[in-house]
Amino acid sequence: RHVGVFRGADRERCFQLAAALEQSSAHPLGTAIRAANEAPPLHAHDVTSVVGQGIEGRLDGRLYRLWRASFVAAISGPLSESTAAEMTAVYLGDEEGIMGRLDLADALRCDALALVRQFQRAGKEVILLSGDQQDVTEKIAGELGIGRAIGAQLPADKLAFVQGLQAGGAVVAMVG
Repeated sequence: RHVGVFRGADRERCFQLAAALEQSSAHPLGTAIRAANEAPPLHAHDVTSVVGQGIEGRLDGRLYRLWRASFVAAISGPLSESTAAEMTAVYLGDEEGIMGRLDLADALRCDALALVRQFQRAGKEVILLSGDQQDVTEKIAGELGIGRAIGAQLPADKLAFVQGLQAGGAVVAMVG
């Protein structure tokens, strides 16, 4: 795990706050954030998930946001979105500004490569649609031998993409 901190925030405190916001999340990266937190757990209230954007909640009367840069920047102000190509950047901020950037790597499922190869052997086109940044999505697609990768997709974008394929007569199966 790598944490970039801003405004003098503490690395462990950033994970502790992020874990509090993700306390009820079933998302694999939310689970990873909770597991990476080594500090005593905090409890956020008024936690709300905004589909495809992030999560927000209150701790000690302060509003925090976690995930997409644009979502966090709406309360924190502008921020830089640079991160390593193999990582997904998760931002944490409050009304005073950006506090930290957690760079996370999402591990491939152990059966992912075999499943992709099975579809390809059956003559099926495999396309990777992901909410991760484009460069992260392309890296994962390369590891899996997938030729077409589209990143930075919100759930609505993925739905529209699938509906477009279906409108063209394609039969679509989604995995993941």
